[in-house]
Amino acid sequence: MKKYSTKNIDRYIHNEMAQSEKQQWDKERASNRQIDREINLYIEIEKALKEKEILLLRKALLKIIKKSSSTEENENCPLCEPSGITA
Repeated sequence: MKKYSTKNIDRYIHNEMAQSEKQQWDKERASNRQIDREINLYIEIEKALKEKEILLLRKALLKIIKKSSSTEENENCPLCEPSGITA
C-alpha cells in the first residue's frame, strides 16, 4: 500500500478513492492498529475543527445582529438561546 499521508487519509475518510484502493485501505485498517488509530484521530480532529468553525461563525453572526438591532430584540435571537454565546 502507498505511504500513509494525510492526503491519502483525507481521501479515504471522504470516500474519494477508487473502490479497489478503498478496499485495500479497509483491509490494512482492519489488520493495522496504528493506521486505524491515525484515521480515527484524523476524523476526531476534523470534527473538532468543524465545531470550532461553527462557533466562530455563530459569534460573527451575533456581532452583526447586535449591530443591526436593539438589545430587546437580541433577547429573542434564536442564535443566542442554545449556548448563551455572546459576541
